[in-house]
Parts: sequence; C-alpha cells; structure tokens
Amino acid sequence: MKVKLTDLSVKKLQLPQSRQVTYWDTTTPGFGVRCSTRSKSFVVMYGHKRQLKTLGRFPDLPLSEARKQARLFLASQALQSDPTVEHNFQTVVRAYLEDCEARVRPSTMKGY
Repeated sequence: MKVKLTDLSVKKLQLPQSRQVTYWDTTTPGFGVRCSTRSKSFVVMYGHKRQLKTLGRFPDLPLSEARKQARLFLASQALQSDPTVEHNFQTVVRAYLEDCEARVRPSTMKGY
C-alpha cells in the first residue's frame, strides 16, 4: 500500500493481528515501513530480485534518518554491477571493434 510517510503517519500505523503489512513511501521509491504484530521496521527494496533490507526499527530510528539511509543504500546499489551477468569473450571483442570503427582511423583498425 502506498502512503506519504511522515512522522505522524508512521506513528499512527496500526499493527496487524497476524502477518506483515508493508506501507511504501510515495516520495522515496523502494522505501517503506513494514508493520508486523509487535513492531514497525523501516525497509528498502533493491535489485532485480526485489530483495528487502531492514534499516532499523521505529521509534529507535527516526523517519528522516531512515529515509537518508535508504537513499544512500539505493545509490550504492545502483553503482554496483550485477555479479550474475556473464560476458562471452567473442561478443565483447566484437562490440569493442564496432565501437572503435566509428572512432579510429582505418589504418588503426587494420592493426586491431
């Protein structure tokens, strides 16, 4: 469920009787509050597999700090390459030579 998360709205979120309910922030994509039967935790969803990482529990971690941590975490994840991607050597060489063909002289391409 999407909600604009504020300090007051997080405080007023009801704890469910069973299961877990996650409320996603409308201002910070991938950031939300997961309410379980006993507590509220700030979470961030990342990656192609949509993994969840818990940032901390409310009220020990304030909303503003959790939102900052979520933005930093998502930015760091965006900079990391996907370790599951494998490249074929011939495909990489072909792509490199195609790129070089547009940039270098024909005599240089003969050498490559």
